[in-house]
This record gives sequence, structure tokens and C-alpha cells, in this order.
Amino acid sequence: MDKRYLFLGLPIIVFWHLPWFFDLATSFYYFWILDVISLTLAGYLVGGSIKKFSTNSYIFLFFLWMVGDSLLSYMWIIGYLLYASPYSIYPRYEFPAAGTIIFVIMDLLAIFILLKLFFAKIFTN
Repeated sequence: MDKRYLFLGLPIIVFWHLPWFFDLATSFYYFWILDVISLTLAGYLVGGSIKKFSTNSYIFLFFLWMVGDSLLSYMWIIGYLLYASPYSIYPRYEFPAAGTIIFVIMDLLAIFILLKLFFAKIFTN
């Protein structure tokens, strides 16, 4: 897949993580279906396009992912109003726990990725 597909997939991912569109997807079933389908397609586009990227590009995308998910988790932990009711169907008291869980899972996945890369580098040299 061509590198330019990355630039088609990333805006879709950012779009659905913005508070207003996140709330739209949680409030209406048809928008939620559109959210799931478009995020799946965006993941396919991004995942297929990064195979041709340099190591520095991998590191930069990894950094963007970590910063983006950390900010989103932090906003949920502090109960940022744009992600909480009345805008969303989810009550405000659920966001801190969800943000904490997302942050822990994201960090565990990041540690797994870094360890996998580290051991792959050790055993290939």
C-alpha cells in the first residue's frame, strides 16, 4: 500500500476522537456504526501504509499514538466536560475509571511493543 494512505486514515482517527464526534457516535446507533466501520477502514489504511516507512517514521507515529491516547485518557480521568454528560450518554462518574483503564492498557501495550523491538534487535545482531 502507498504511503499516502496514511494521510487518508489519520484524519478519520483524529475526527472520531474529538469530543463532539465521539459524543455523536455514542448518542446515535447509526453514527456508532459509521464510527466503527470508518475506524476499521482507517486502521487498515494506516497499517497497510506504514510498512514502507523508515524507522524514524515508526518512532514518530508511535510517539503520536502515545501522546494522543495519554491526552484522551487524562481528559477522561479529570472528567473533562466535553466528554461527559450532558453531551454524552455516559455519566460523568464513569470517565475516571475508563480513562485509567485505557491508560494502563495503552502503557502495557507500549511496553510490549518496546520489549518486542528490543529483543528482536538483540537476537538479530
